[in-house]
Amino acid sequence: AVSYLSGFRVPFEPLTPPGAILPTTWWNPGVYFSWLWRKDLYARNETFSVVPFLVGGPSLYTSNIDVMRQILSGDKKTSWHKSEDSIVALA
Repeated sequence: AVSYLSGFRVPFEPLTPPGAILPTTWWNPGVYFSWLWRKDLYARNETFSVVPFLVGGPSLYTSNIDVMRQILSGDKKTSWHKSEDSIVALA
């Protein structure tokens, strides 16, 4: 799902109801993890994945603007699937 990109393997995707309701812990990042862990989150890798094994779909988080542009570009050369709704907000 994320092509072996390192990151978190968690029970719930942070933005799903169970992931958002449960507090931020070592096993559940929670809805505010990107803010609460902001000082060390991107220290090891500027792009990482969150892959839940119970509820939710895989996600990518990045601090690199070039990576964001490539993923959101809609270019036929990329293998990233993007819904039209997700691109319109950032175009």
